[in-house]
Amino acid sequence: MRQILRVLLDNALVHGEGEVTVEAADLADGVAIEVADRGPGVPEDMDVFARRAADGHGIGLALARSLAEAEAGRLVLRRTVPPVFSLLLSPAARSDSPVPVP
Repeated sequence: MRQILRVLLDNALVHGEGEVTVEAADLADGVAIEVADRGPGVPEDMDVFARRAADGHGIGLALARSLAEAEAGRLVLRRTVPPVFSLLLSPAARSDSPVPVP
C-alpha cells in the first residue's frame, strides 16, 4: 500500500495543482483511501492506468493498479475534474497497523 500511495501522491504533486489531500473512509465492506488535488483534471477519454509510452511514462498508475489488485483491492479514478483517485481495499486486504505515508 505504501508504494500505491507514493505513486498517487507523486502524481498529484507533479501533474496536479494546488492543495493535495488524502482522506480515508471506513466502508461497510472495506476501506477507501482517496488522493485528490485541485488541478485541471484528467481528460475524460484518457486511460490513465494504461502505459502510454515506451519511455516509461504512464507506468506509475498502471503499476499502482496492479499492486492494488494483488492485495484484493481496486484503484479507480473516481472523479476526473478535479481529479480524485480512490484506493478501495476489501477486509481481506485491511490491516490493523497504520500505513505510513511516504
